[in-house]
Amino acid sequence: MILAVAALAGLIAYVDRQPVESAVSYADALALTDAARVPWVTPNSPEEAEAFARFKSLWSDLTEARVRELLPRVYDDSIWFNDTVKTITDQATLLDYMLTTAGHVQSCRVEIKDIAYTDQGYYVRWDMHVVPKRARPGEVWSSIGITHLRINEAGRVILHQDYWDAAGGLYEHFPFVGWLIRNIRARL
Repeated sequence: MILAVAALAGLIAYVDRQPVESAVSYADALALTDAARVPWVTPNSPEEAEAFARFKSLWSDLTEARVRELLPRVYDDSIWFNDTVKTITDQATLLDYMLTTAGHVQSCRVEIKDIAYTDQGYYVRWDMHVVPKRARPGEVWSSIGITHLRINEAGRVILHQDYWDAAGGLYEHFPFVGWLIRNIRARL
């Protein structure tokens, strides 16, 4: 088990070559983006529909060109973003991160399955399909997840917290780490 943790830490260090300690936790981000502090988009409004149309368009085919064009229209300048790999607290850093991500894949497609609204924001259920840059013929990495979103009254995302199967959707495909994850699952 210690070896598995060490391997996972090494993988994260490799993926995130410039680790930055997040100054704001998820709990802090929830407080900072609360509707009492930051007015949210009105549910079932044209602004809400437009915000989700832009969000879906960005994630439906994640390419460098689409990231450059759409990300500034989807995410607020002071976004709090966590995809379970990295936490980012500003749009410029998110733009760089997503350009790098798009540059490392042949394709990345997210299918939005449904969206639910609560007094805590939106929950978006999705399936993600990624073809890595050096994929074998027919190779697709797939994962499932849910994203907690809060959208301000300007129609831009101010909080984005992903909950997804990172082990099966990403880490399982890396040499040694994948072998380790599959062996641990087999023993549980």
